Amino acid sequence: MTFDKNFTYGMILEVGEKNVLVNVQDEKLVIDLTDDVREAVFHNVEVGIYMIPIDLENKRIVLTEISNEISNVVVAL
Repeated sequence: MTFDKNFTYGMILEVGEKNVLVNVQDEKLVIDLTDDVREAVFHNVEVGIYMIPIDLENKRIVLTEISNEISNVVVAL
């Protein structure tokens, strides 16, 4: 599902300490985990949320306070 020409959702396939393997539009990408998203990605996987927003232009995960709060609401449901 693409919500902007540069942004889409990816499905987490594997998580390492420094990167994550994500399936994006039938393509597998290895994306480095930056300090600002690492804990959020680990938390999401721990609670069963495998879809994450991806910036396709920069090949990076885009997690914000809003997306973190949405994942907390999904877990609460």
